[in-house]
Parts: sequence; structure tokens; C-alpha cells
Amino acid sequence: SMGVENIACGMGTTAYLVFLSTRSKRPFTATHFALLCSFGSLCRVCLSSFAGFAADHLPWDTFYLLTALACVPCVLLLTHSAPSFRMPKTALG
Repeated sequence: SMGVENIACGMGTTAYLVFLSTRSKRPFTATHFALLCSFGSLCRVCLSSFAGFAADHLPWDTFYLLTALACVPCVLLLTHSAPSFRMPKTALG
């Protein structure tokens, strides 16, 4: 199962890299990628201390319910902004 997880993480990271690279201008791809990855990790880093505190002080079912509910705004934002994330014609071939 660890092998499957590592392969899936590698595929996800590759897709994320390609997506971020298509969103930036060619001479600044590395800088834009670094900034976008940093912004993407900001919530994970900032909220991880609260998640540990909540996991210690809440029952597991409540903790999992709260984490699932915390994902709802992101899912709504993704579905709302999905049309603006089309691949440019030049990147396809």
C-alpha cells in the first residue's frame, strides 16, 4: 500500500507542477511556481497546530466532521472557478 500511495503522490505532484507551470509566463516559471507553492502550503502550515489541538481535545467523530466541513468552501470555490482554468491552446501542442 505504501508503493501505491507513493505513486499516487508522485502523479499528483507532477500534475500540480504542470498546472502551475501553465499558469505562469515562460521567463518567470520558476519564480511563479515557488510563490504559488508557498501560498498553497500556507494554510497547511498555519492550521496544522490547530488541527493537532482539535484532535487532542475533540472526539474523533466530531474532529472528522469538522475537517470534512472545512473542505466545503474549497470545493465550492473550485466548482465556481473551474471555467477559468482551461488549458491554453499553445500548451496542448
